Amino acid sequence: MFFEVMKWLLNSFNKRISLRGYKIMKILFGIFDWGIGHATRDIPLIESLLRKNEVHIISTGRALKVLMNFFGGECEYYDIPSLYTPYTKTPFFRISFTLSIPMMLKSLKYVRKKSKKIISRGFDRVISDCRYDVYDDIENSYLINHQLRFKTPFGVERVFETWLASRMKRYKYIIVP
Repeated sequence: MFFEVMKWLLNSFNKRISLRGYKIMKILFGIFDWGIGHATRDIPLIESLLRKNEVHIISTGRALKVLMNFFGGECEYYDIPSLYTPYTKTPFFRISFTLSIPMMLKSLKYVRKKSKKIISRGFDRVISDCRYDVYDDIENSYLINHQLRFKTPFGVERVFETWLASRMKRYKYIIVP
């Protein structure tokens, strides 16, 4: 189902007629950087978009390195970190994660300012793979997200779901891989 939705999305982007070989749309693609899973998942999508469009990428760390190595000079890159990383190797991950929420929210506000400066350069489409700081007007913002619910300590689940819903309403389409 994911690939069918992505095929529809890519076809809708590529429907415009290219004039004299110029790129059709200017697309900003924000990619989450907690590891390289999001980056490797997005490579086929970006490859397809590059056939007829200009693609700019926001990411950081190993994810950005993977994308830069793969696409080279075909894309423009912006090294902007995403959320503060609360991962820990202790058995108390959920508690640690929950306690780090204020720091995560603060970092989200900070990176949103940086992303907004780039978005202000004007993009026809803004696609975010779990980067809640990368969005524009609802009409041209798309979110790829596999996290529709958070597994949280008892009593805070509703808080997390309300927060996630507030983030998701900034996008026209939510695509679940």
